[in-house]
Amino acid sequence: MFHLEIIINEKYQGFNPIQFGYEDCKPSKSFGPTVRTFWLLHYVVSGSGIFERNGETYEVKAGDVFVIPSGVVHSYENEDSLCVYHIIVCDEFMSKYREELSSTPGYSVFFDIEPSFRSNTPNGWFLNVDAVTLRYIEGEIEKAEQAYSGSNYILNNVITLNLICFLCCEMHKYMTRKSKTLPVS
Repeated sequence: MFHLEIIINEKYQGFNPIQFGYEDCKPSKSFGPTVRTFWLLHYVVSGSGIFERNGETYEVKAGDVFVIPSGVVHSYENEDSLCVYHIIVCDEFMSKYREELSSTPGYSVFFDIEPSFRSNTPNGWFLNVDAVTLRYIEGEIEKAEQAYSGSNYILNNVITLNLICFLCCEMHKYMTRKSKTLPVS
């Protein structure tokens, strides 16, 4: 059973997500290095680019979903265009719901292991989702944006938590499929 306690803060400090957004990065764009005081969840809609986190560099492509924890040095660059959805979440929001979220299958892999595992694993053990899943993510982000613009902060939090749980479960399913394809020594 998932217990949800919502605390409303209209200034988006503390327990509310900060922002849902979409960025269409034009060719030859770069950003960073920088360190943020919030969590970033990214979904690459189209294109590809180079992403660096804590000195480790790797490519991202359409369908990739990844997390940038708070306090981590990171940068981006792309030669061609790159379109990305992002969810920016306060540290306080993640801390508040960590206990509940950590019981979700895939949470630990997605939020604790994946950020360092990605840079140390050449065989693509990170989440890449299909077009159907993208449409679901887009729909949830649109609902969250509507809830925020209508000052429905409770619904915004619920949608954010639902989306985080959904992505964690997708990570769990992805890792389960990948582990079945490992060669046996």
